[in-house]
Amino acid sequence: QIPVCAMVSVTGRGGKAEFPPPQDLLPDVPTMIRGIELAAREVPGAFQPRPCVRPTDEVVWIESENAVIKDVLFEHMFGLTYWQAVLRIWDGFWHKESLIETMRAVKAVHSLALVNGRDIGKQLKDQKFTYLRQCFSKRTNVHNTVSMKLTQLLFFHVLFLRGDVPSFLRRPPAGSIFNKTCVWEEDLGVDGLDAGPACAEPLVKDAAAMVHPDWFCYNVPLFMMPVYEEVYQWADSEELSDPIAFTQKMSSYRDLLAAVHGRLEARVDLVTTMQTKVVGFLVAGLVWIWYNHNATNATNATCA
Repeated sequence: QIPVCAMVSVTGRGGKAEFPPPQDLLPDVPTMIRGIELAAREVPGAFQPRPCVRPTDEVVWIESENAVIKDVLFEHMFGLTYWQAVLRIWDGFWHKESLIETMRAVKAVHSLALVNGRDIGKQLKDQKFTYLRQCFSKRTNVHNTVSMKLTQLLFFHVLFLRGDVPSFLRRPPAGSIFNKTCVWEEDLGVDGLDAGPACAEPLVKDAAAMVHPDWFCYNVPLFMMPVYEEVYQWADSEELSDPIAFTQKMSSYRDLLAAVHGRLEARVDLVTTMQTKVVGFLVAGLVWIWYNHNATNATNATCA
C-alpha cells in the first residue's frame, strides 16, 4: 500500500510524530474558521463553491471574503472591546519574545508573497512542508507555525475559489489522522465515499456549512493530502491560461499580511514602552527606598 502523501515517513509506517503546540501569538485557524462561518452568514453567497466562475470574474467576492477573513483575524488578535484589547496587550507584555518572533514571521511571509507576485500556486507549494517542520524539533519554531497558519488561511480561501470543495472536508477528520506525518487511505475515514473533489453537499446533517474546522488543526496533515496538491495544481493551470487570474487574490493576501505586520509592530512598540516605564518605576522605587534607608540611618547615628 502506498501512502497518500507519496512520501516515506521517518517515524515508520504509521507516520506518528510529536507536534509541539504553537507558541506564536496568531489565533489558531480552527477558531478563525468558526468565526468566519458566523461572519459569512451576513454576506449571502460568501464562501460558497462557484464552479463556473473564473478567478478574474470574482473580484467582488474575493474582496468581500477577504474582508471577512481580515475582520475575524483582527478580532481574535487584537480584540473588539476595550477590555479585550487590554488583555491582548497584557498577554504581549508577558510574552514579548513570542510577539517579536510572530511579527518577524509575518513579515517573512509577506516578503515571500512579494517575491511570488501573482503566482498563488507557488505560494502554496513553497509553504507545503511547514507542516512537517513542526515535528523535527522539540522546540516550537514560531516562524514555521506562523507561516503554516497564514498558508492555511490562504488555502481555505483558494479552496472555494476553485469552486469544488471535497465532500469529506465537511465532516470531522478521523481521530487516527492527528499527529501523523503521512496519510494512508484508511486514515481519511470516509467509509468508502469519494475522497476526491465531489459535490459540495454535507455528508452528515450536522456537518459544517463550509469545511469542518478540525481539518485545519496544527497536527492534522492537510498539507500532505491530495486535495492540497490538487488546489495548487489547479491554480498553476489557471495561471497558464490567464496570467492575471490571481492578481487580485494575491494583492489582497499581501494587504492582509502587511496590515497584520503593521499592527504587531505597533503592539511591540507599545509593549516596549510599557516595559521601559515599569522598569523605570521599579528603579526609581528602589533608589527612593535606598535613599530613605540611608537617611534614617544617618539620623539615628546623629542622635546617638
